[in-house]
Amino acid sequence: MSRNDLKQLVPVNELNSHQWNELNNSSQIKNFSTGTVLYKNEYRNWFVYLLDGEISVINKQGHQHFLLSDNERFKTPLFGGHIGFDEVTINSNVEVILYDRNSYELLKRSGELESEELESISVDAVESEIFEKIFSAYSSGEIELPSLPDIAIKVHKAVENEHVTIEDIAHIIEADPAIAAQLLKLANSPLNRTINPILSIHEVVMRLGMGTTRDYVLMFSIQNLFKTSSPLLKKLMKKFYIHSVQVAAMCMSISRLQNRLKPESALLAGLLHDIGVIPILTYADKISSASDVEKEIVSVVEKLKPLVGSMMLKQWGLDDLFVCVVENAENWFRDDSEELDYGDLVVIAQLQKYIRPQIEGDIPELESVPAFKKMMIVSNDPECGDKILQIAHEELQEVMSLLSG
Repeated sequence: MSRNDLKQLVPVNELNSHQWNELNNSSQIKNFSTGTVLYKNEYRNWFVYLLDGEISVINKQGHQHFLLSDNERFKTPLFGGHIGFDEVTINSNVEVILYDRNSYELLKRSGELESEELESISVDAVESEIFEKIFSAYSSGEIELPSLPDIAIKVHKAVENEHVTIEDIAHIIEADPAIAAQLLKLANSPLNRTINPILSIHEVVMRLGMGTTRDYVLMFSIQNLFKTSSPLLKKLMKKFYIHSVQVAAMCMSISRLQNRLKPESALLAGLLHDIGVIPILTYADKISSASDVEKEIVSVVEKLKPLVGSMMLKQWGLDDLFVCVVENAENWFRDDSEELDYGDLVVIAQLQKYIRPQIEGDIPELESVPAFKKMMIVSNDPECGDKILQIAHEELQEVMSLLSG
């Protein structure tokens, strides 16, 4: 298959020439021998295309088909989409090319931003120059998106392995004493209502479960991303981090009282909702005399953080529910589902009276937003909302002490 043929592959053919070249430069070529079986679950993060050779597949009716690489079918990925396969058997020595799905999404999204989101973001005259510099840097890739911390990557990958054991997860965490100590503190806190003390990471993973442990490891790892030596950044990073911690704590407390969403996921959603500020502020600090236009920088950050935060989480491979939270954290009147979700918790948390003074601009009353109404729908008590938020605030300090430690 020639270079021009590769450009016709679906859906990577949706990228412009510059984007495609960037994606192609990070592609991988792999060879497999006869008898090898490839499974959809192993390649869920990749677009896999057959370049040369013969494979056999089983369709939904249970019939076996033999396919050669010159088949038009192979302009689409082997796995995923409407006609993707669940497993593929190699019938001869074959060659495939792999494109990273997250990289594709990031490139495609960045192209859409220039034509759509840029037009929808309004800036005043003072902000205009700063915005253009930061947005231009963002669109061209000069704003470096932070990598997911190493410990979080290792735990995330381990949990996805169906053969992993509690002992395996514990060994990975024990290699990072700081994270291990925070997990032990959390596991023994009143939030987990533990009767007997938990003394080892093995017990922590057993008590919390692998998925919950993974989320908490990510949560504690993110703390380090808000740290900086720059005087201006230190002040602004602290402001955004404290806000994120308060929102996270409130989200967790509300979810525990509502018993409708997972508290650990609610906590993580709150902590992630402003994650986009990190790379933007880091770049803004490079702008000369940034300290003289701090107010304008913060305003630009507020407008760009949903876009950059969404890109970060997609790059990290986090669940779409968290991406949705980041993109809609201040979309106060979002109402695209009947059920209360994690994005709703973030909106409720930010609009309740203990946190709302931190929000810039005009914001609605809590009682007027769809998220609050969804929280209230299961109760006939008109004062239910106030009671939930009051109890949640009483738990706030306990959660904040875990995240701020």
